[in-house]
Amino acid sequence: MSRQRENTAAWQKMMREREYKTGSPTGAGLRMTTNANRLALDNYPTPLCATRALLEHESFHGTIMEPACGEGYMSVILEEAGYDVISSDINKKCYGLGNIDFFSIIKEDITKNQNIHSIITNPPYRYSTQFIEHALSLVDEKVAMFLQLRFLNGIKNYEILSKTKLTRVYVFSRLLPYVDNKGIWQKRGAFPHAWYIWDKRAKHKNHIELRLISPEHTHSDACWNLNELIRKR
Repeated sequence: MSRQRENTAAWQKMMREREYKTGSPTGAGLRMTTNANRLALDNYPTPLCATRALLEHESFHGTIMEPACGEGYMSVILEEAGYDVISSDINKKCYGLGNIDFFSIIKEDITKNQNIHSIITNPPYRYSTQFIEHALSLVDEKVAMFLQLRFLNGIKNYEILSKTKLTRVYVFSRLLPYVDNKGIWQKRGAFPHAWYIWDKRAKHKNHIELRLISPEHTHSDACWNLNELIRKR
């Protein structure tokens, strides 16, 4: 059995042994039975090119958790890059472990079953601040969140970003593809996005690094064809 499968099996065993309360709209499951359910969970899958761009600019090591994996748009790219990934989602039908409420996972789960070093995810936008705080409470290295650029704006967000000592922001120069309200991929969204990085090992200098991701990293034809990518594995 590969290390990836061993890690996943360990989490499955832990989840069976412990009862998790599920059903609150805090995950990002993709395989909804209706479009209304998909929107209720605030799920919009991450373009493949967005995660590839992250890995070209930011390095990680050890095991990574993706707690809002949906159909696996982010997890597949991380695995393709050679990372051990624990994928889960509050939705029962998903790429990884289903029916897992991220907010029910505690630090003891991380250290007891598998020492997860970083969390990388695209959180439901309405629960972004809660995802950030909880992720930072679980891991000792990095947290990477895929969010709209406008997350930098606002008093509430200012408080969370200042308190948690955000380290770096990678801004996409090109508008990324997105899934519309009918579940159809469109070539360009209306809002710019960025990767927000919290590096708990960094020596902070009371400022946030701002870096740009060039348009060449975000060609639309390489952003959403997940099924073809899986078939090639």
